[in-house]
Amino acid sequence: MSLPNGQPIYEVSTPSRYFHTEQTTIKRLKGQESRDMALIELHGFHDDVCQVWGKDMVPKSDGLFKSGKTFTASDGKRYTWKIKLSKTILLDQFENTIAVFENSHTGFFSGNPRQAQLSISEGGLSIADDIVATFVLVDQRNRQNQRTAAASSAAASSNAAVAAAVS
Repeated sequence: MSLPNGQPIYEVSTPSRYFHTEQTTIKRLKGQESRDMALIELHGFHDDVCQVWGKDMVPKSDGLFKSGKTFTASDGKRYTWKIKLSKTILLDQFENTIAVFENSHTGFFSGNPRQAQLSISEGGLSIADDIVATFVLVDQRNRQNQRTAAASSAAASSNAAVAAAVS
C-alpha cells in the first residue's frame, strides 16, 4: 500500500503455512525503516486475531443476517466494514464513509483498467493503521468464505451428478 506518489507505507506479508494457522504481518514503513504494526490470524474454531500496535482490534459480526463487521478503533469510536459487490466500505457511527476498497478491473468491458485501491478519507487518516489492519482481516475472511462456499457448491454439484447417474 502506498501514497499517491508511489511511496510505500505498509507491507503486508502472509507466508503460506500448511497445517498451521496462517499469520499475516503488516509492517509500517518510514523511509528505509520498518516496524511491525499488526498481526492477523484467521481461526476456524475460535476468534480471529487482529492486533494493531499490540491492541486487540478484531471486527465482530453485526448479527446473523447483517453483513457488517464492527470494531472499536484506537480513537475509541466504532466503525463498520460493509461488503458490497465490487467495494468494501468503512462507515463511522453516523454512516459517513471513512474508507473504500475498490477491486481491480481488467478493463475488458469498460476499457478502463484499474488496480485495486484502498482510499482513506481525511477523517480516517488518524486511524489509518487500524483501517489497514482491520481491512486486511475482513478481506482475508471474506475470500476464505468465498472459497469455502465455492468448494461446498462444487461438492454438492458432483454429489447431485453421482446421484443422478446412479438412479
